[in-house]
Amino acid sequence: MQLLGPFLILVAWEVPGIRAETTCVTQRCLANNLVSSYVITMPQSQSCNLPVNLSMIDYQTTYVDTKLMQFSSLLTVTMIWRDPNLAWNKSEYDFDVIVLPASQIWTPQLTVKNAVTATSEPAYPDVMVSSDGDVEYAVLMAITVSCNINLFTYPFVTDSCPVAINGWNDTRGCGLSLEYGTVQWIGGNNGDWETKSVTLQGTDNHDNRNYLNVTVSIRPFSPFVTLVMPSILIMLADLASAALPFEGGERNTYKVTLVLSFIMFLNALTQGLPDDGPCSPVIRYHYCLCLVVLVVSLLVSLVLSRLDADGSILPCKSLRCSEGTRNEKKKPGKEGVSVLTVTDSKEHGIEDSLLKVLSFLEDMEQHQEAEYKRKAFTTEIDKICFWIYLCFDIIYAICMLSISQMNLCETNNLSFWSKKLIP
Repeated sequence: MQLLGPFLILVAWEVPGIRAETTCVTQRCLANNLVSSYVITMPQSQSCNLPVNLSMIDYQTTYVDTKLMQFSSLLTVTMIWRDPNLAWNKSEYDFDVIVLPASQIWTPQLTVKNAVTATSEPAYPDVMVSSDGDVEYAVLMAITVSCNINLFTYPFVTDSCPVAINGWNDTRGCGLSLEYGTVQWIGGNNGDWETKSVTLQGTDNHDNRNYLNVTVSIRPFSPFVTLVMPSILIMLADLASAALPFEGGERNTYKVTLVLSFIMFLNALTQGLPDDGPCSPVIRYHYCLCLVVLVVSLLVSLVLSRLDADGSILPCKSLRCSEGTRNEKKKPGKEGVSVLTVTDSKEHGIEDSLLKVLSFLEDMEQHQEAEYKRKAFTTEIDKICFWIYLCFDIIYAICMLSISQMNLCETNNLSFWSKKLIP
């Protein structure tokens, strides 16, 4: 046995099957060897271009900010690309796939061209690598995109917004060449907004100008109840105020309350919609016009109340009348019946007193007749104003319904790309 020792050592050195200490027999050993010898750089070919297949894109809308015209999304993107430095010979290593840590190898960095903010992180800490060098990797992207949503027919709005997912590339063709696969969207409701569909589209005759076309719409029930319906009811209540009398200022107080209530809803509308834009909501003009009509109605009511009370809208006439009344009290004996009339009757006789009584009755009758004519005139003007308001409201309602069914405004949400690149 002592003589066979060197021979066994020589056989162990020459027979390949016994050299297990220098050959990987596990996937973990192969993964460690690949990582230890790997240089973290982008795989480069003669064409300076790396095809990356976005095999699966899961899209979800998380938040829509109507005031800022922005919406936030969460995307899970599964990518596949080939890295020759991670390939191995299956005749030497009989493994189909191995798992490598994503932080130890090069991975593509995706960008969103029209994003306001964008963050990305690995969806899983590891990647799958096949024997031919194909790498499968999933990334989780949280993005906020600015979009000029067409709010012209708010709250009945349906529009599309692009999410331009791209990778780095330059004009010489170097960088990432993205190939898009399946796109699916998860969930559909977010507050008042609802995601209708997500499709892949692209600009013609331009490579890497593809984007996700996200179609969103407003569920109109809540905005209609909180903004549109109050304006309609307030306008109807203003028409119904014609049934209130002028005396006592009840109608004027009622109309002031309507104006203040309408201003409150106008403030709510201003806080919920963007300040301005290429397609400003027509409901904003609706509120402005309705406010003007309410204020005009209030002014007309004040004027009619003054006409009903004094017969004139000039304050000086009422002052002159009050001064004349005071002068008459200071100079008794010409017209009217007072205590002095009884006193003077003793001096001038019964006939003079009867004449003054008759004069007083005639003046009272004339005054009542003038008051009756004044009220009849005021009532007639009030009826005319009521019918004018009613006809105006009917015509205005028909016009608004017609405008709400038209698409009178268009937006270009692809302006973030150079105009030279957009056909």
